[in-house]
Amino acid sequence: MKLLYFHSASISSQMANLNQVVQMCNAFAANGAEVHLSLSGDNLLSEEVKQKLKEIYGEINFSISLRRTIISQMADNYLFTGSIRRAIKQIKPNLIFCRNHLYLKPCINSGIPTMFESHDANLHLRLTWLDKYWKKYIRKTANASHHFSLITISVALKHFWIDVGVPEEKIIALHDGFSPQLFEPPVSKKEARQALKLDPDKTIVTYTGNLYPNREVDVILNLAADFPGLLFLVVGGPDKNKEHLQQMAEQKMLSNIIFTGRVPHKNIPLYLFASDILLGLWSSKVRTINYCSPLKVFEYMASGRTIVAHGFPTIKEVLRHNENALLASPHNPVDLKEKLAIAVKLYTENHLGYAAKAEALSFYTWKCRAMQILDFQKAQN
Repeated sequence: MKLLYFHSASISSQMANLNQVVQMCNAFAANGAEVHLSLSGDNLLSEEVKQKLKEIYGEINFSISLRRTIISQMADNYLFTGSIRRAIKQIKPNLIFCRNHLYLKPCINSGIPTMFESHDANLHLRLTWLDKYWKKYIRKTANASHHFSLITISVALKHFWIDVGVPEEKIIALHDGFSPQLFEPPVSKKEARQALKLDPDKTIVTYTGNLYPNREVDVILNLAADFPGLLFLVVGGPDKNKEHLQQMAEQKMLSNIIFTGRVPHKNIPLYLFASDILLGLWSSKVRTINYCSPLKVFEYMASGRTIVAHGFPTIKEVLRHNENALLASPHNPVDLKEKLAIAVKLYTENHLGYAAKAEALSFYTWKCRAMQILDFQKAQN
C-alpha cells in the first residue's frame, strides 16, 4: 500500500503535532506501507528535510517532499489546493491521510480513500459559520462516501462527531502513543543522571512539554517551595516562557528547580529515566482539554516512573488513579501537593510504574496504533 500523508506544519515547527506526524509515518512504514509525507515547505531539499527531522526525532523511514509556500502558510491552506492535487497525481497513493480539514476537498475529490484524523471539536476558532460549514461537509461526506473515515484521538472526541451526525461505524477512537525504540535499551537512573550531570542522590520530579501560559506550569514553582528537598526539572520551551518562569523562580529564591529549555525529542527518554516522579500538568484553559491525548502521557508511561497528573476526563481514559498513576483533581493545588507527597514515599520503581509501562508497550505504541488504523481502513472497503 502506498500512503500519502498531508501535513500543514513546516519543517521549522516546534509543535507537538509534527512529532506525532513523524512518528505515525514511521509506524505506517513499519506496518508495511510505502509512506510519503508532504509538508508545507521552504527551500530545503527533501534529503535536508529528512536529516533535520532525524536530528530532532530520530530515525526516518519514509520519503518526504515540500509543497512550496506561495503567499503564506495560512493563506496557502485556503487558496492553493492545486499543490495538494499535484502531490496526489505525482505519488498516486492508495490511501490519503491528513489532519487538516482544509485539505479534505481535493483529497476526497480525487476518489482515493481518505482518512481524516481529528484532534479538536473546533474546525475554525474565529468564524462560527466556517466551523459549521466544515462540520456539515464532514458529516455529509461521511454519510455519502464509503471512501472517507475519521480517526479521533479520544473516546470523548468520537462521541462529539457521532453527535454531529457522522456514522459511528466510520469513526475509530485511538489515543496517541510513543516510540519504544526511543526507550531501548533502558538506561538506569544512575547512568541517566551521570549523562545529564544531575545530582545522583536527589529525588527528581520532572515535567516535559510546552510552557505556554494555559498549561499553568507555574504551579511547579509552588511545589518546589513546598518540597525544598526535591529537585524539580522542567524540560521544554519556548525560550521566552522558560526565561519568564526562571525569573519567577529566582524572585521566589528557589534553588531546587532547573529549566533546561527545549531539547531534541529523541533525548526526552534520558530525562525521564533520570527522574523518580513525572508531572502531567494541564488546565481548563487548554482549549482542547476535553478532547486531547497528550503525547507526554504515553512517554511517561513507557519510562516506568511514577506519574502524578491532573485527572481531566480524557486523561482518565488512559490513566487510572492508584492503578497506573496518581491523579489529582484539576485546579486543586492542595490535592496535587498531597498526591506528590504520596509519590515521594514510593520507590522509584513501583506497582504504578510497572502497570503504566506494561500498558504502554501493549496498547500505546505508534506501530500498534498505525496497525489498527490500517485494519480499520481495510474494513471500510
